[in-house]
Amino acid sequence: ERRRQWARAAEANKRNIKRQKEEAEMERQQREEEEAEKERAWKQRVESEAAIRKAEKDELESQKEQELREKELEYLAGVREKWEQLDEAKRRDIERRQQELEEQMERENKRAE
Repeated sequence: ERRRQWARAAEANKRNIKRQKEEAEMERQQREEEEAEKERAWKQRVESEAAIRKAEKDELESQKEQELREKELEYLAGVREKWEQLDEAKRRDIERRQQELEEQMERENKRAE
């Protein structure tokens, strides 16, 4: 009877040890899964923050490019206005010279008569 009790106790101990090992393994796996999930969440947060910073940088760069284009257009408009003013001044100068020549020719015609 004692041997049977010892044998039953030994079997019970084996089952308990096996159960404890299985529980410990399940707990280890669960901890690893939780750590992996934390790592994934952290990586996602870092990637998300990096994407936000990149979008902000791209937006700022785009704004700078737009401002540069606007300044360039303003400059070109100023250059065009200056050319138009020069063209107008040349036109007036040509008209004035033509008028002077016509007046000179009239005076010479009157003297010749």
